[in-house]
Amino acid sequence: MIGDGMGVNYFGTSLLNNPGSPFYYFKTIGFSITKSADHLITESAAGATAIATGYRTNNKQVSDSPNGKSLETILELAQKLKLATGIVVTSEIVDATPSAFITHSKSRYEKEDIAEQFTKSKLDVVIGGGLDFLLPGSSGGKRKDNKNLIDAVKSNHYDFYKNFDELKNKKSEEKLYAILSKDGLPKASERNYTLGDLTKIAIDNLSKDPDGFVLMVEGSQVDWAGHDNDADYLLNEVKDFTTAVRAALDFADADGNTLIIITADHETGGMAITGGNLDGSNLELNFVSKDHTAGVVAVLAKGPGEENFSGIYNNYEIGRKLFHLIDPEYKFFDIQK
Repeated sequence: MIGDGMGVNYFGTSLLNNPGSPFYYFKTIGFSITKSADHLITESAAGATAIATGYRTNNKQVSDSPNGKSLETILELAQKLKLATGIVVTSEIVDATPSAFITHSKSRYEKEDIAEQFTKSKLDVVIGGGLDFLLPGSSGGKRKDNKNLIDAVKSNHYDFYKNFDELKNKKSEEKLYAILSKDGLPKASERNYTLGDLTKIAIDNLSKDPDGFVLMVEGSQVDWAGHDNDADYLLNEVKDFTTAVRAALDFADADGNTLIIITADHETGGMAITGGNLDGSNLELNFVSKDHTAGVVAVLAKGPGEENFSGIYNNYEIGRKLFHLIDPEYKFFDIQK
């Protein structure tokens, strides 16, 4: 679970204004250093690549090494091991973080190609926005190659949903794509559903696989709020992200054999909590930037293997820990600094 841009103080907003914050349920805590291969301050593609593959890469690259070699992702490894896989985000599915978990590109901005890679990826569940990148201009989208990727998805035996009402009332248990908006999903404050609702639907589907599953959930717009230096937007998106954490905890508590990891790809805005009431209401937030910073981010873990995630380490080590949990014999050949 990734709160995009969600630095330590972002977690603090939930802890201060919500005594029932699900973050209180995590006892194993670590810190991740988020630089990329070529910059002290990473952006989301390189930050997510480190988590998804166990390797650092250059800014803007999507699960490719700096020299252009494709790097296996945790979801690709899970598929090899016959596990179910899914992605749930509040951005376009072709945005940097989700892309890094299942596609490969020299640039995060090659979104038409990334969208086509998604349709060939064999994910079991995909939920997010981005219809524009699946449809040609003649059908209201933005693709310049005239391909209708929704047809391709349906031909691969996926159920396809274009709005939440259809999705929540679905009858089928087949693999699903739910692309619920032309670009990113509406802000949390403008939706009649939460990221938690979407996460629960994904878990309900994936958990039917007797071999288990790996799911990546992103609170994408936490980052967008940080870029905007918009306190109300930020607080609402963090709250929305906690609904997904709650859904994951509810499943994991009942299942007894599920590991939950919560972290961020980087910090955005240099946000500080500079005032508010004693009970955490009316928090005052201030920012030092409208861009990313090099601040360390938290890593919260709960479940089997959680002890691997305490301490201070580099962001790519998160990926390596995840790989070794599902495949203890997996070999990494380089030493990254």
